[in-house]
Amino acid sequence: MRTTAQLLTILFVCLAGCWLLDREVGSRPTLISGEIVDWGTGQPAPYTDVRIARLNFSQVVARTDKRGQFAFSGPKGPGVYFLFAGSPRYGRLLQTTFGQTIVAYRAGQHIRKVVIPAIPATELSGHVYATDGHPLSGCNVSGFTPDNSDSHKSVELQARIAQAFTYHIAQADDPNKFIEVETDRTDSHGAYTFKRLGADRYFVLARCLEPGTGGENSPFSWEPTAYPQENSIATAQQIVLLPGEHRSGIDLRMQRKRSYVLEGKVMFSDHSAPKPWPQAIYGHDLQMFRSDRALTSTWIGQEACDWNANAGAIRCHSLFPGTYTLYFDISGGPGAFHMQTQFAEVSYTIRSTAKQLPLMVQLHNVPESRYLELKTGSSGTLDLRKVCESAEEGRPAIQVLAWGHGHAGGACYYMTFRNDTRLPLPEDKYIVNAFEAAFVPRHSSYLGENSKFEALLMQHGISVHIRDGQTSEPNLPVASTEEQINTALDSLRSAR
Repeated sequence: MRTTAQLLTILFVCLAGCWLLDREVGSRPTLISGEIVDWGTGQPAPYTDVRIARLNFSQVVARTDKRGQFAFSGPKGPGVYFLFAGSPRYGRLLQTTFGQTIVAYRAGQHIRKVVIPAIPATELSGHVYATDGHPLSGCNVSGFTPDNSDSHKSVELQARIAQAFTYHIAQADDPNKFIEVETDRTDSHGAYTFKRLGADRYFVLARCLEPGTGGENSPFSWEPTAYPQENSIATAQQIVLLPGEHRSGIDLRMQRKRSYVLEGKVMFSDHSAPKPWPQAIYGHDLQMFRSDRALTSTWIGQEACDWNANAGAIRCHSLFPGTYTLYFDISGGPGAFHMQTQFAEVSYTIRSTAKQLPLMVQLHNVPESRYLELKTGSSGTLDLRKVCESAEEGRPAIQVLAWGHGHAGGACYYMTFRNDTRLPLPEDKYIVNAFEAAFVPRHSSYLGENSKFEALLMQHGISVHIRDGQTSEPNLPVASTEEQINTALDSLRSAR
């Protein structure tokens, strides 16, 4: 009996000790330490901010020392962190922020030797002049880049609903998509500077207004110009910025030409007149672009238009001869909540005559349902067990993407935690790619970024045919952080 009592006492002490130890460890914060490496020099980056991504914003959590090393305490308990080097010294590559995804599986865990890649920031500057050489101030200058993403891949295959693109028809009509990255306004010397573009390929477009009038009452206007002196992106010069590159002397020269004004009326679908303000307030939008999209469907490519929804009157000014497409969108607000959303797309040709014929626009009802059920049809399963089993604790996290007629993906740390590495997919052919989570894929991005690099990455991968009722378990190579960055850099160097 004495021996039994001693054994029970020892067992109790052990259990109590384990409980106290677990409680003590569980109360400790997660510790993360490592270094930032400058991808231009290959050397540690001293005195650089370490940022952590949160929902729709980021915050500084640490700063590297003179050796480029950092350490910080995260929240208590398990967690997932995306860490990256902060501006102004470092920026994006192909509109993507590269960093490192860190997974803390246990409370009080210390994660060491984290390596965060840092892409040196870029800069681009120049001037806007008139053809006689005098500088133009107050001009909007925009740097934008081709968008190589595929709209068919934007459908999330795991979602039950997808929003209809009624309000994105203006951009959807453009065969050549662009991403507007940064805009600046010229100073008194006609100078502009871009510091947030990042390494990528760009076009530069300038649009100037008549001083003091906004161009509304002037019979002449400055023709929008793409660098170096073109009125179309098709003939403009592309500028390639590699990491750390500073380009100056990107100057544009503007021509002042005869311009015209378009006026017209907008009628509701039932031919009724809108209510005057303040009886009703309407939510409305009008976008006008050159039909050939020579100036892109970005903000700076839009023409200057006003639409007084309560009066049903439109007025567009500073227009040059050519054909334009106008997109109207209106919905009911206070005093008109009962009104169904209405839309119209019309074409109009501006001619070299002093007076343009008025434009009469008939709106059409838009179906009330703005959501469409995804019809996936027959489905099979992609099992990511093999690639997820290769993910080691304390090593970079692994993510997998599958692209077919839509996209789907999974993070190994999450799938392993659920103890289910299976990904149900509609029957289709897919390109499947596994990679270290050195960037945040667009469909799960906290940073509000686009899919340019994701589309480039998915040009490589393993082809998998998902068949109805069958499971595919491919052996996937895992693209390292270095390989991903080199893929992006190679695409830029080839554009030189």
